[in-house]
Amino acid sequence: MIIYGIISNIIGSVGAALGLLLQKKATMQQKERKENGEKVWKELNGIVLSPLWFLGFCLLLFIPFPADFVAYLFAPQSLIAPLGAITILLIVLFSPFITGDKLTKYNILGTVFILIGCVLTSIYGPTQMSDSETDTDITKLLLNTVFIISLVVVILVTTIIYTLEKLRITKEYAFSYGLYASLFGAIQNIVFKFLTILFSSETVPAVTNPYFYLTLIIQGLLAFLQISWLNKGLHLFDSTIMLPIYNILLILLTAILGAIFYHEIITEIYLYSTGIIICSIGIVTISFHTNQPQKDITNIINTANTTNTTNINKISNIDKPTIEIINKSIIITI
Repeated sequence: MIIYGIISNIIGSVGAALGLLLQKKATMQQKERKENGEKVWKELNGIVLSPLWFLGFCLLLFIPFPADFVAYLFAPQSLIAPLGAITILLIVLFSPFITGDKLTKYNILGTVFILIGCVLTSIYGPTQMSDSETDTDITKLLLNTVFIISLVVVILVTTIIYTLEKLRITKEYAFSYGLYASLFGAIQNIVFKFLTILFSSETVPAVTNPYFYLTLIIQGLLAFLQISWLNKGLHLFDSTIMLPIYNILLILLTAILGAIFYHEIITEIYLYSTGIIICSIGIVTISFHTNQPQKDITNIINTANTTNTTNINKISNIDKPTIEIINKSIIITI
């Protein structure tokens, strides 16, 4: 039965990767329109209201949603969560064709780590559903002291990091936006798991259970917050950086918080944790990207003044037309 959950998760990853990349493409087009002074699409809290963005949204909704529903129905959450790294792998493979992002050696190396990590978490993750994953009484699940403390700590850390970046105490990175989006996404996955429990319950029909409708409302709110923070990050960073960071944090938070919330038992905890760590190494490898700061005129002048005698002698041997071309190129670059 667990194999059905794994296959469904892979199908959902395909839809998620395509949907996210199309949304990134929409934000790129919006930015180009602004730079060219063209008419732009309306925006709502970082969301570009363009046809391409909505196409990506439809892929995110109509493929991963039912696929994840089946996955959570047949498999434990801590097993399904690490397999979300497959989405990262597909993003790396698809992004050069959709968004034009460059595929580097770090992307390729990172995908190898991700594959190894996914294999380990699949083999050594939980092999059966816990009793809490079939219990429709949400109050029992919420009265989990360890989960409450863990959630409060994650929220506080996320808020502190974002505040420091806003106050410019620390440099602004994609990590903050990815952490917020993944936090809302992890909670959404936990709520979504409970939604599948309610829907599959044989004792109380979902349509007559008030928790079912409350869960739907909470699910929609969390999805909106998740997408909003993700798109804010996509406005500032390449998809090969922002999306992998978001996905690995989503995997870690969903696996950890989900296992705590549903009291899932992982017998081979060390090998399972090793798989998650290897996935993390893969995502860090993929995200290894250094943006060189734009040099101002002062830096260029200082660099020119410190040029050694050997280089000056080499330049003096260049003919005049070539020097003029080089000067024009420098001016254009500046």
